[in-house]
Amino acid sequence: MIVQLKSNNRWDAIDELIDQLISLGMLKAENREPIVAAVKKRETSMSTGIGFGIAIPHASTPFVSEVVSIFGRSKTGLDFNSLDQKSVHTVCLFLVPAGEFQKHLNTLANIAKQLHRAEFREALASASNSAAAMKLFNEYGFSKPAQLNSPVLPHKQIEQRLQLAVRVVLPDADISSVLIRPSSDPKFGDYQSNALMSLAKTRKMNPRQLAADVVAKLDVSEWCEPVEIAGAGFLNFRLTASALARTLESAARGEHLFFQTVGQASRLSPSSSDDGKKLETGKMPVLRTVVVDFSSPNVAKPMHVGHIRSTGIGDALQRIFRLLGHRVISDNHIGDWGTQFGKLLLGWKQILNRAALEKDAIAELERLYKIINAECDANPARLEEAKQELVKLQAGDKDNITIWKEMIRLSEKQFDEIYGRLGVKFDHTLGESFYNPQLGNIVADLLARGIARESEGAVAIFSDGSLPPKEDPFLVNRDG
Repeated sequence: MIVQLKSNNRWDAIDELIDQLISLGMLKAENREPIVAAVKKRETSMSTGIGFGIAIPHASTPFVSEVVSIFGRSKTGLDFNSLDQKSVHTVCLFLVPAGEFQKHLNTLANIAKQLHRAEFREALASASNSAAAMKLFNEYGFSKPAQLNSPVLPHKQIEQRLQLAVRVVLPDADISSVLIRPSSDPKFGDYQSNALMSLAKTRKMNPRQLAADVVAKLDVSEWCEPVEIAGAGFLNFRLTASALARTLESAARGEHLFFQTVGQASRLSPSSSDDGKKLETGKMPVLRTVVVDFSSPNVAKPMHVGHIRSTGIGDALQRIFRLLGHRVISDNHIGDWGTQFGKLLLGWKQILNRAALEKDAIAELERLYKIINAECDANPARLEEAKQELVKLQAGDKDNITIWKEMIRLSEKQFDEIYGRLGVKFDHTLGESFYNPQLGNIVADLLARGIARESEGAVAIFSDGSLPPKEDPFLVNRDG
């Protein structure tokens, strides 16, 4: 946003801009003094008044993790001891992470270059609001205006202005509790806030009078009709048609899609937690590692509607989480191991139609399985043959491993054709066979711990009866 500076000297203007960044949640209040000291130390050593009514106070500090910038305008002018001795009317405060000043020198130079253009300064001075100013930045070549601006969405803009107004009236207030939410009834407007009533209660103040005092300091005319005080101290906000139009136009330009990334949330929310795990406001996680296991077709079988459903939902989830800034790991856990491969191997060796395999591999593999499976159901000897093929595969028989790998390759080729049409990608495709070498050690460990035991030639885990049937993971309930 563009701050209308009330200060009459450069030192107070620096304080005012830093306080504004704190109110926006872009700086932490506990870091205020060292940041102010760093900027003023730089200003004392050499004036940042670069002439033409412009000043760019700046500093590097360990208390920011990325570039933070904010613009201020002064109607009366400020004495920055500028090179041309002219009063400063446009101030750009520019903070960079410690040790990264050279890295961001081009950005600072670009800001100075644009501010030196007379037509840009005149247009900026006449910009009626923050939206008009940011449109101007776009037109003059600032490629990432969001770094110089507060959030685009009107409700976040209103909320931040409300928090700022509360801080002016109640400097000691915890503004993280000052929030707005969608109105429960359209007759009360688009958004509401009841935060002032709780602030008044803890201070034994008249809530309606506190609301009046805050509204007197609140300027949301860029987005709202005049704020309405209702009941004991509710604030009702009604968006103007022009604010809605600007928001939609901004979205159409690709500047936002009505959401914030986790990085933006942690930077802009005044309630970011110190450990970086959660935001108090809305309890939104700042960053998570999200594992999405989806699609999971079976080798030698065509996908059915369940696989397509899983693929669509899983891909949507991974795209959303990535867009929000989380670390996403997607896995296609294909079914490439199990008893069915004994029957497939038997069919491959005895009744495979090569021409059909080349034409439609999965259809031919499915045909093999259906024929051999029917024969196994009818003839125990055929079932024994299939079991022996499976045993050979599990023992690492070279021929069976080669055929099995070819089945996987042919199946994945056809799966990938479908994924390509859907635009679906995976970070990993790890089938059941990937975990097979690890199973022996796991079984041995379960036996050693007494969790599993041998029973009728198999290794099994039995319920000890310590949990109610509904909670026991080793009991199968058949009552739904």
